Amino acid sequence: MNTRVLIIEDEISLRNSLKKLLELKRFKVTEAGDFKNAEKKLISDTFEIFILDLRLPDKNGMELLIKYPEKMEGKTIIITAHATIQSAVEAIKNGAFSYLEKPLDEELLFV
Repeated sequence: MNTRVLIIEDEISLRNSLKKLLELKRFKVTEAGDFKNAEKKLISDTFEIFILDLRLPDKNGMELLIKYPEKMEGKTIIITAHATIQSAVEAIKNGAFSYLEKPLDEELLFV
């Protein structure tokens, strides 16, 4: 499998864990630790799946989903340690495929 995944997560340990897990399952993984770097990678490359943290150090991750719907719609898994019903509804309305609360349940990531 050569499915390309962009992990957008500021917490280095979680980002590294996700990368290792996905690479074991034969995904090709690219990482970004903040909004600015994620946006650069979104513009310059193509990905099949996005794992997107809502709270990034420089902006709200949801803004990426809103700004680039043609690239991310239906292919984005939102992850957050600050889950609310309101943000879950907003994520799905803006095209997210899934919404998961941290700490992540590995099995739910692959459903």
